[in-house]
Amino acid sequence: MKSLIHRLALLYLIIVFICLFVLNACAELRSEPPPARKLPSSTKVTQIAEEFNNVTAANAKAWNDKDLDAIEAVLTEDIRFIDASLGDNLTGTKEVMDMAGNFCSNFPELQRKTTDHFIGREESIAFYDYWGWKLGGKDYTPDDPFRYVFLLKTQGALISYWRLFEGLAALETHFLTETESEEFQAVILSYGSAWSSMNSNTLAKLYAKDAVRRDSLFDESQQGKKAIKDFAAVFFAWYPEAKWTPLEMFGERPMRDKPQAIGSIFEIQVTGPDDNECEVLATVLLQVQDGK
Repeated sequence: MKSLIHRLALLYLIIVFICLFVLNACAELRSEPPPARKLPSSTKVTQIAEEFNNVTAANAKAWNDKDLDAIEAVLTEDIRFIDASLGDNLTGTKEVMDMAGNFCSNFPELQRKTTDHFIGREESIAFYDYWGWKLGGKDYTPDDPFRYVFLLKTQGALISYWRLFEGLAALETHFLTETESEEFQAVILSYGSAWSSMNSNTLAKLYAKDAVRRDSLFDESQQGKKAIKDFAAVFFAWYPEAKWTPLEMFGERPMRDKPQAIGSIFEIQVTGPDDNECEVLATVLLQVQDGK
């Protein structure tokens, strides 16, 4: 039997690492995990997903309509907007709306749509396709869109924090050298291999000494490499033989002497005691410096 679960997870690791899974189907595959993991209620997960879908839909429509009043209406007054690749770090509606006005004026034909969501209690991620604009001499079309990934914090129906990341293809076209792209992908592949290894010692090598892992959906947090290593040993007992495969990478361009945010959608395959399979889609977001 094969269960496919979507809209499941947001992982945010190293400085902040969030691991969010909706495992209502996968829970049936576990056999007395040590210790038992407290699962979020399906009602709460559904509520978060619906609210986040409404916010992202309203935001996309406002930008597509170039309706500045509607754009401002979905933002908190103290909104924080960050696009590290383009050097934007804005605070408050005035700064963000100045940017929005310029953007709408410069790209009057641009359209966008949300293609996927990955939810958490405090932060969630939305994937967007952009087309109808030219960037760096390249025309982006519905068949060949520019890929954006938004990390959003919301307060009710309003966005209070908005951080942009670019898909790997866009990064390679506009921001990364060949060497930087190879290093980027190597970290993501190493991450997937480590969490597939069933070896907490191997996994611990990924992390800096002062790394922090936080799971906002399961309310889990580990401070430091040793605590993360101990958690990994329990995680491997919960989900034996789990295999992590990166599907779609994204992130930001590297900055000298600053952590770089990189990430990927992962497919996680879990096999139960009766050879049942569960496939979980999760998004991992890492802050990396000096390879950790």
